Amino acid sequence: MPLSPELIFAVIAIAVGLVLAFVLFRVSTKGGKNRKVTNEAVRQSYDHPESYGETREELKKELK
Repeated sequence: MPLSPELIFAVIAIAVGLVLAFVLFRVSTKGGKNRKVTNEAVRQSYDHPESYGETREELKKELK
C-alpha cells in the first residue's frame, strides 16, 4: 500500500506542530528563574568586574 503525498504531508505537519508546541512550552516555563539570575550576574559583572569571579559560583548554585 503506497502512501499518498497528502498523508505524508499531514503526518509531517502534525509532528512539526507538536515539536513547536513543546519548545514554546519549555521556553515559557523555564525562563523565570534563569532570567533573574542572568540579570543579576550581568549587573554584578558591570558594577564589580574585579570580584565577579567570586560571586559567579554563588550565582551558578542558585540555578541548580
